[in-house]
Amino acid sequence: MKLSGFKTAIFLSILISLAFISGVSADTAINNVCEINKSGIYYLNNSITSDSGNIITITCSDVVLDGNGFYLDGNGVAEGGIYANGVTNVTIKDVTVQGFRYGIYLKYVDNSTLENNAANLNELVGIYLLNSTNNIVTYNNGSDNHLYLVLENSNNNTITNNTANSNGDYGIFLDSSDNNTITGNTANSNADDGIYLEHSHNNVLTGNTASLNKLTGIDIWYSNYNELTNNTANSNNDSGIYLAVSDNNVLTGNTANSNDDCGIQLDGSINNTFTGNTVSSNHENAIYMLDSYNNTFTGNTANSNEYGIDLDGSHNNTFTGNTANSNGDYGILIYDSENTALINNVFNESGMHIQSESNISAYWNTHTIENNTVNGKPIYYFKNNVGGTVPTDAGQVILTNCSGMNMENLNLSNTTTGLELGLSSGNNITNVTANSNFWEGIRLYYSDNNLLTGNTLMDNSNGISMGDSDNNALTGNTLMDNSNGIVLGTSNNNILTGNTANSNGKYGIYLSGSNNNALTGNTVNSNNKYGIYIMYSNNNNITENIANLNYYGMYLENSNANNIFNNTFNNTDNFAILNSTNYWNTSAKNGGGNRWFSNGTGFSETHFDYDGDGFCDPYYTLDGNNIDYLPIPLDPTTHSDTDVPDVTINSPIETTYYVNNIEINVTASDNISGISAVIAEIESFKNITLELDGDYYLGNTGNLSNGNYKITINATDWARKSNSAESVNFKILTPEIYDLTTENNENIGLVSIFVDEDILNFTYKITEPNWSISEIHLTAFNESPNDPASMWYNEKYLTKNGKVKTFYFNEEFDPSAFEASGTINLTEIPVDPSSKLYIAANAVVRKDGVKKFADAWANGTSISDRTDIMYVEYPLE
Repeated sequence: MKLSGFKTAIFLSILISLAFISGVSADTAINNVCEINKSGIYYLNNSITSDSGNIITITCSDVVLDGNGFYLDGNGVAEGGIYANGVTNVTIKDVTVQGFRYGIYLKYVDNSTLENNAANLNELVGIYLLNSTNNIVTYNNGSDNHLYLVLENSNNNTITNNTANSNGDYGIFLDSSDNNTITGNTANSNADDGIYLEHSHNNVLTGNTASLNKLTGIDIWYSNYNELTNNTANSNNDSGIYLAVSDNNVLTGNTANSNDDCGIQLDGSINNTFTGNTVSSNHENAIYMLDSYNNTFTGNTANSNEYGIDLDGSHNNTFTGNTANSNGDYGILIYDSENTALINNVFNESGMHIQSESNISAYWNTHTIENNTVNGKPIYYFKNNVGGTVPTDAGQVILTNCSGMNMENLNLSNTTTGLELGLSSGNNITNVTANSNFWEGIRLYYSDNNLLTGNTLMDNSNGISMGDSDNNALTGNTLMDNSNGIVLGTSNNNILTGNTANSNGKYGIYLSGSNNNALTGNTVNSNNKYGIYIMYSNNNNITENIANLNYYGMYLENSNANNIFNNTFNNTDNFAILNSTNYWNTSAKNGGGNRWFSNGTGFSETHFDYDGDGFCDPYYTLDGNNIDYLPIPLDPTTHSDTDVPDVTINSPIETTYYVNNIEINVTASDNISGISAVIAEIESFKNITLELDGDYYLGNTGNLSNGNYKITINATDWARKSNSAESVNFKILTPEIYDLTTENNENIGLVSIFVDEDILNFTYKITEPNWSISEIHLTAFNESPNDPASMWYNEKYLTKNGKVKTFYFNEEFDPSAFEASGTINLTEIPVDPSSKLYIAANAVVRKDGVKKFADAWANGTSISDRTDIMYVEYPLE
């Protein structure tokens, strides 16, 4: 329709006015920030940059916005590029939005289309649909957003062929959004997940690629009844596909390969169905399930993963017709899980394993395991059987709660564990070959009283491993080139006899927390680390074993009261002992101790039998708590030694000691058989056995009374020749010690007094800080100063000021001293040196340098009429 010139002018005037005020009308180019408030077709005529608000706001329905390849730029601060609220039938295409909080934001928008747009470098979201339904989002792309494409409370939308790569968090994010179709999208190299669903149900995800993300490819939380078909989730840093607390989902034909964690992971998820998926070459599990129930896996392929399929506390799951080849450790592991059904599955190069850290029978004997194969041979699972024989075509055997069964002449190799017993007792395992298994050749859990005889176990992780299994007998088995030969953990009263555990990577025989076992006549040679390793294990008998050419022959850690005798050790280090005390010999009979060799330098090679008892002389001290008293010599002949030991007494010497406990130090040597014992005899009433410490035999006299003593040393060599010719006389004279107390009852030091050969010796010593001695005075009598008959009392040896008039010893000090000594010859003063002495010992003391600050006395008895003067009694013997 044509307009008249007048009408045309009016229309253009109105149009220009509206654009200037707030928006534009239909069929119009957009050159600046605007609001589209009328239906029509709009196109960008140029790129637009703004630092605030939204560049284009759409407030009406039936709008087409064509970006013509131009961009909208918010300079990293503006709110939004394109914002539409409460409208329908809007098409936005061919525009780039960058540098906003939200690139394109649809709120309460229905039946609209976003096509061929780019949203980059936006702070929060590239494309955001909130409470929006029945929209089509197709062929858009975006990178370097925090989140690229977000649907929140948005249902029945179609998301197809979009590219959401290299964003700072998620590529595509659905929150509380249902019945959406998500097809053919790419969400790679994002800093969190590629595609994430939370509280979102009945969505269909088909043909999407979510790879190389920092966390998970496709991550589904609290979301039910979704369908995932033919999606690819490869090479993510976490898992490929993850379901957490998500139920009744169907996953078909998906690929989850080469992820750093698992291919598919379930956590607390129920009633999901997995069909025809491929999960290969993942760095952890192909499929990992934690606390997930009633899931079904059919026709899936899980090859070349670090581990296969792992059920952890997951019950009532079914696996049918799956293939698990060339996985590390196991094809499938059933751990603390009940009622698992495994039917018609194929395993190669690793098989299956049932494991529990408890003896709850439901974890072992509630499974249905039928028609499965490993390496083309049947996997036999027996539960609750009494009696019977395992067919010889078995590729792997598992017994749970079985007894009286025979396993003989089987070849159970190249699987996870060749033969596994759980809660099974009284079975016979004979002549079984179990080689090159990832875990054990033979494994016993909670299984007692079984016989393992003549089996060959090579190139396994553990040859034979027993956990919580008692009273089993292992006889004549060969275990070579395993990581470890025989391993016992918390297993008691087992008998290991005549087994050969050679050339294993670490342990020949290993016991941890295992008591009262008997290891007899075993050979443990050429193991890389330990021949026999005992940790936290007590009261074991270890006899007649041969441990040669290991690094350690025997290693004991926190293990006590083990009997270790008549063994042969020839290793780099024959033993290592940590916090352990054990018995290394029996009685003095043939085979009482052990043989200790080491390329000509071992104890049994360098020590001989001199006394004819068949054992090395001397004892072999391994450490302070471990001694082989009867080591067996390499040379069985009795050697001769007619010389007596040489003895030198270094202490005591002929002198007077003023302490009552004297160190005894003796040098004793015998160049032929060596010293067996050195005993010190004191006056025929006390014998002291001296201990060798370095080059000397040491001991102490113990507390002796004052007096004269004679010490005699008796040294005996291993040929039973003795030397008791060396003796020394010495004297003990210990002083009496008294407190030095001021007239104000302050203890400031000590006074020591002793009499030796009629000489009275005394020493004053200050022990408190800031005090010192200016003068010392001392006198002595035979009668108490308080006795009216005494010379002191009658002759008035006290002046009127209370001081002692006559001291037999006086000395002054300037400057003052902290220690002072003196002597008095008792024969030169009026006393009888043979009777008790009454001694007044006085000191004039200073404090803080003040001269004659106070008098101090040896603390004893006060004189009756002068309580500030004291005397002490010194007994003379």
